[in-house]
Amino acid sequence: MKLLSIIIATYNAGNTLDACLTSITKQKSSEIELLIIDGGSSDKTLDIIHSYGDKIDVLISEPDKGIYDAWNKGISHATGAWIMFIGADDILVENSLSPYIQYVKQISTQNYDLITACAYFVDLKGKLIKKVGEPFSWEREKRNMNISHGSTLHNRNLFQKIGKYSLEYKICADYELLIREGQNLCCAFYNQAVLVFKVGGASFSMECQYETFRIRKKYHTVPLVINLYLCLRRMVGIMLKSIVYITK
Repeated sequence: MKLLSIIIATYNAGNTLDACLTSITKQKSSEIELLIIDGGSSDKTLDIIHSYGDKIDVLISEPDKGIYDAWNKGISHATGAWIMFIGADDILVENSLSPYIQYVKQISTQNYDLITACAYFVDLKGKLIKKVGEPFSWEREKRNMNISHGSTLHNRNLFQKIGKYSLEYKICADYELLIREGQNLCCAFYNQAVLVFKVGGASFSMECQYETFRIRKKYHTVPLVINLYLCLRRMVGIMLKSIVYITK
């Protein structure tokens, strides 16, 4: 059994995957396993994966129902006590994994569900926008995702306790998983950045805001009027940023 399983879901990720895998394999130790769950890519993704040889511990390539279906497959094959989900276009901060592992060992006697950490937001050119990440807070989480999911470690026992990711959601099933357990989550916080990820994509879309609205409504985390306000505020923010980007 490994200490940490890193799971990457891929589908036609040939333009970004090599940098992602390089950042991981340079820091990979015998305590870490790397699993790639591919959705049946038709570009150079599989060629890139095969070029890393035995540095990839598990490779599954077959059609799936999206990223959360892929992650669920990865969970089923993972042996790590802790599980980390990294996007195919994310990059681990250089020399960040070893101290993160040491922190995990220091708190191993305590029964945490999650260990959250920080990450760097960068623009499409790689320019730093801001550092994000903070301790888990139910008061903030019940309104919007307040942790950096990509830099978070999940105790494998959490999935055994409450189940895997729901395929009902295409973008926000990671948020739904946390809301499902809610204020019962026991979390630690590692106050260092371990991941770099680019702003944009589905997580910054209108559909993401609507899914978040549906999740809050399903679990009654906030009154309906507050839920509507939070959703509309985020949607307006997305529209304004799009206008600014177009007019530049």
